[in-house]
Amino acid sequence: MSDLMLDVGQANEIKMALRRAKFTSEEVERLSEGNTLAQVRSVLRGFAEVRFVGHVVDRTKAPNLPFPGCVIYEHNGNDLVRLELRSDDLYLDNKKVVLRVVENNFIGCRLTGHEVYSALGNSPVLDASVLDYLLEHLELIPESWKVNRFGHTQSIFFWGTIFRDSSLPRVRCLFWDDVCWNSNSVSLDVRCFGNRSPAAVLGS
Repeated sequence: MSDLMLDVGQANEIKMALRRAKFTSEEVERLSEGNTLAQVRSVLRGFAEVRFVGHVVDRTKAPNLPFPGCVIYEHNGNDLVRLELRSDDLYLDNKKVVLRVVENNFIGCRLTGHEVYSALGNSPVLDASVLDYLLEHLELIPESWKVNRFGHTQSIFFWGTIFRDSSLPRVRCLFWDDVCWNSNSVSLDVRCFGNRSPAAVLGS
């Protein structure tokens, strides 16, 4: 029989780790059932490994940088999420991803990235880790993302990660270049955001 004793500090560490991993109370109960923890111990001891089922994005890992010299300034991904293509719609953890356009009140007047970022507020925007995964699994990208509702090519922005190039903040995007899917980054200082630059946002 194990002589394991948890002091207050160790118990608090486990609690904080469960919170960081966004465990629910129900999942903690399931973790305590049967031999689940014995299986986790096997992974820790190198006797087994974790294999993801389906398309799972590990957002705890840093996304790719737009180019050398950039650094990650903000990143809202800190967990694992599942991606799935249904018909021609992308779903993240069973929630549909929608393309949201932030436009100026004046027709034809484009916004800066700072204005778009501010308008999005606390919207559940997708981050660059999801963008990286989509570029590695092109079969998940909806065909409808190639063009907007007016039939124009578009760049889809992933505002959940903001980069910095020296002092300039940047955001990455996904676009169809008539041959293949590609990515780019744009400075938030540039006034170029309109109906051809939607944000990838998690729907209800």
